[in-house]
Amino acid sequence: MMKLLFLGTSAGESYPALWCHCPNCDYARTHGGRNIRGNSCALVDDDLMLDMSHHAFDSALRFHTDISQIRYLFVTHDHQDHFYPQHLTWRGLPFSQGKPQSIREPFDKAWAVQQMGALQTPVEHLSIYGHASIWDAMKRNERFWSENMEENYHMSFTELQPGEVTHCGQTSVTAVTSQHSKPGSVFNYIIERNGKTLLYALDCGGYDADMIEIIKSKRYDCVVLEGTFGEMPVEWSMHQNLAKNLRMLEFFHNNNLWKNGPRMILSHLAPHWTPPYDLYVQTIAPYGLELAYDGLTVDI
Repeated sequence: MMKLLFLGTSAGESYPALWCHCPNCDYARTHGGRNIRGNSCALVDDDLMLDMSHHAFDSALRFHTDISQIRYLFVTHDHQDHFYPQHLTWRGLPFSQGKPQSIREPFDKAWAVQQMGALQTPVEHLSIYGHASIWDAMKRNERFWSENMEENYHMSFTELQPGEVTHCGQTSVTAVTSQHSKPGSVFNYIIERNGKTLLYALDCGGYDADMIEIIKSKRYDCVVLEGTFGEMPVEWSMHQNLAKNLRMLEFFHNNNLWKNGPRMILSHLAPHWTPPYDLYVQTIAPYGLELAYDGLTVDI
């Protein structure tokens, strides 16, 4: 079995959108619950994370999950609603190398400087994977020391290439390039673990022919697909609306890509074209589509 926890399921502007009082956003504010969405990220079996959004740690607290000990982080791309590098800087050891100290009286400024740093307890080594632009985004943060990353943060970064397969213990992860706003720099991921196969496909307007062949080479227990533009009547190349979602569902059916029957879950939802959860879940159910919400746990 593979357990998937959705820590965030909104598009970039959040749901409700930060500055908006349209009917959808006001409905979400009024009704709360599954209608409230934070930026997209997900957790597989407590040790593998897909994206690390601005809301990731807040969401983990809401859903009684500790993500401080994750071992693998696969980032789709460097947009800040998917990757917030500041979170990683707080893994940095204080100058005392993480050795907790009691407060000295009277206060000793020279001693106190040696204790500066947010991390005081051990963490698992974190292996980060993604396009080269992820490394660039990390280095742009002025608080991040790119040298001696293993020593200072107990983590590493590996640049992935399209179609590359990464092995994390008994898990294999295949990077699939999707069509999005930064051509060639956005990855979706095929995750294979414990005999189960998941495609995590956010910020995905579609795929080029070579990536389609990679997708067709597997059979899936579950597909998480972006539904950003929902009921928008016009299609965009960089994202999907419901019409494109239904064509993707048909593609998986026509190519016999399901192991045990269709299971497609929509996530990454924008408030101005996707109705609140209470309403949209009823719209898509007749098509056999499921709707993610923050805190949803799926046993695959």
